[in-house]
Amino acid sequence: MDEWRIAENGAALAGMDGGAIQPAPPHRPDFDPAVSVDASRRQAAASDPASSVFVSANAGTGKTKLLTDRVLRLMLDGAPPDSILCVTYTRAAAAEMRNRISAMLAKWTVSTAEALLADLAGMGIGTPSQAMLQRARSLFAEILDNDDGPRVETVHSFCQSVLRRFPIEAGIVPQSELADEFEQARLKAEAREALLRSADPALVTMIGLIAAQTSEGNAEAILDELLKKEERLASPDMMQQLRAHFVEDRGFDPERDPQEMLAGVIGDLDIEGIRAVATALAESGVAGQVKRASRMTAWLGEDEEGRRSHIDRLVDALFTNELAPLAERNLSNKDIRADFPNVVIVQQAAQQALSGMLAAQAAHRCYELTNALYAFGRSYQERYRALKTQRGLLDYDDLIRLTNDMLADGDAAQWVGWKLDNGIRHMLLDEAQDTSPAQWQLLRRLSDEFFEAGADANDNESGPRTLFVVGDFKQSIYSFQGADPAVMGSNRVDLASRADMLRAMARGRARRVLPFGTARSGAGQPRGAGPCRNHRRPDFRISGPQVGAARCRRLCRALADRFRGGGACRPTGLCPAGNQPAA
Repeated sequence: MDEWRIAENGAALAGMDGGAIQPAPPHRPDFDPAVSVDASRRQAAASDPASSVFVSANAGTGKTKLLTDRVLRLMLDGAPPDSILCVTYTRAAAAEMRNRISAMLAKWTVSTAEALLADLAGMGIGTPSQAMLQRARSLFAEILDNDDGPRVETVHSFCQSVLRRFPIEAGIVPQSELADEFEQARLKAEAREALLRSADPALVTMIGLIAAQTSEGNAEAILDELLKKEERLASPDMMQQLRAHFVEDRGFDPERDPQEMLAGVIGDLDIEGIRAVATALAESGVAGQVKRASRMTAWLGEDEEGRRSHIDRLVDALFTNELAPLAERNLSNKDIRADFPNVVIVQQAAQQALSGMLAAQAAHRCYELTNALYAFGRSYQERYRALKTQRGLLDYDDLIRLTNDMLADGDAAQWVGWKLDNGIRHMLLDEAQDTSPAQWQLLRRLSDEFFEAGADANDNESGPRTLFVVGDFKQSIYSFQGADPAVMGSNRVDLASRADMLRAMARGRARRVLPFGTARSGAGQPRGAGPCRNHRRPDFRISGPQVGAARCRRLCRALADRFRGGGACRPTGLCPAGNQPAA
């Protein structure tokens, strides 16, 4: 297991990798009671409502119970139920969690004192206060009366509710409806048919290239996959990026004419040597060699233009169906080599000359087909989106995309973020390994918003804002829907680094408040604390451009370092040079 890092003020992230959370059966020879106790302690620590935690654990180790305990402890700790958002991957998982939470709250209303204490102890609450016990018994009725329980829903359900609240900001028709799978299939078919009927020469060429390489069913599947790459298709420099990929990464020269290259290769071939090989193979009497000889002879009988057009005949005689050069043992036999010693050398020279040409032709076909797919995919996407807009419909990908766009930089982003920020104080994410990059982007925007605001908001609001993530990369099974376990790992590392900064800031705030409390109570002052005296509000009129986000972060880090070192912090020390408040 990874080392756990649970900060006492709830500002750090913790990790739990592998290992069973539940105790091992007593009959197992490798069972260690100390490990079992430690695992239970870690499980209780993970549900601590004051900590932001990232949990990675194997299947069957109680991750769902951990999520349920976390929600219950948040509410017991005083968090308003409707300030909790738990995002699950499926509606079935959401229903199971809601049922578990409801069943436990209902049980507590009629539990004996001993049973209630036992349940709380099992969640890591050893000595609950009387107020917490009373809240445990009243939560069920409170949620029923006010219909404001914790929000447990899929990411698509959450996005749908957000878009319903902010249709104008999202740029959609109010009261837009979610299209079901049948309606989506009908709209996609209508979009394809409209493009197939188009008289645009460029579209006709693209369709011809695609049709020559794949069947109708495969083409539909490819186009559906392209629809999921809306950001890539919408990029204005998409075609330039494709070209750069082929040129820089694949060494392909799109300016080189394949026909000119083919003519050069044919001109360098030993035509007379190939003719001699064909004669020797035909006279061998071996069926396979005779067949190869007939293909060579047919190609040699063409004129210059015919040889370019039917180069596949010579390729068939020298290469496998997968375009790999025939092995030396398949180019001749002992009798043929006795009559024509150079039979293998001539054929291998032709193979070497043709291999480069075949690779270049394949790269050119791939380049043309990729361009056609992306260009046709963009037209298909635009047509499909227009049909949805005309009918006031959205699909599941739209829910994620539109919510992401709305929360990105823009005029509406700050307003929507502030409204959501006021409603969500605790976010929980289940099955993180199956969360797609677009969904991660959305959830990070939500969590980043309230973590950024949390440094100031937590001074005046009840308790810290927290993030709780559960997943196991080994259980990822939805890659076909865009899930990428590597994204979970990168977000874990990034969130851990952000948590370290938040922990430093939270400790700084605690140390800043402490001298005032100890001074009033008569206790000794901590090192670096000056006498407690009143200051009039400083004049923080800062001239020049507005302080940027990077500068603010540097200031926060500097303050955190000062607080950690025990140094006193005076109001005048917070002002930029030249903007000190008046004495």
